[in-house]
Amino acid sequence: MGFFDAIGDFLGKKAAQWEFESYDRESQKELEKAKDKFIHFMRNANDWAEWGNKAALWVVMRRYMYGNSRLREQNIVDNDFPVDYEKAIKYGEIAIDKGIHNFDEVEIGDTTYTPNESVESMIAWCYLQLKEYGKAEYWYEKAYEQGEKWALFKVGEIYVDRTDGKNDYEKAIKYFEKSIKNDWFASDNEFMIARLHYEGKGFPEDKAKGLEMIRAAAKKGSEIAKEYMKKNDLTMGGMLDD
Repeated sequence: MGFFDAIGDFLGKKAAQWEFESYDRESQKELEKAKDKFIHFMRNANDWAEWGNKAALWVVMRRYMYGNSRLREQNIVDNDFPVDYEKAIKYGEIAIDKGIHNFDEVEIGDTTYTPNESVESMIAWCYLQLKEYGKAEYWYEKAYEQGEKWALFKVGEIYVDRTDGKNDYEKAIKYFEKSIKNDWFASDNEFMIARLHYEGKGFPEDKAKGLEMIRAAAKKGSEIAKEYMKKNDLTMGGMLDD
């Protein structure tokens, strides 16, 4: 390589380096801007939620629903907040009062998230944690009206597993059957009906029939059926695999 070729090669490499460093500085600035916008949003989320900001309402509801340092599967870094279901419910009611029923898409800083959660189902979940089963049922019914097909399953589950002694297995079965007709993950609903046969709740106890139905639901893909089998030591002989 000649002298001038070497100089040209050197200057070309330096130009590329300077261009990269300039781009890198601009990228860093953009990242810092985005970070600042995110921090500003999170710091003011409670106030903005009070005013009816959709994204802020979603963030604040989840803050009080889970009380941890991340908004669950969305992986949004947040400060620690204590679990407070009543506060979460309060913000859910603000959302509904503002005409917000579904957190289908929310923007935080420069990022768009698609949680696809109905406000009603979030309120119902809070009441379920508080063991206020009547209110949980009411709000799951409302969630169903908003298109949450799985909400019927949750109501049936409430009637099976509630801890206040007011279980109603006949009602539970009706909800599971309605959920199957509405084509929401039939195998989970089939498992719950099978479990009632197995445990003798709402049906005469029939271990053989119940187990056969539980295995069928597991083979169709019901994860809760598989967990039930493991928990109750019903997996001997490779039942889940044969």
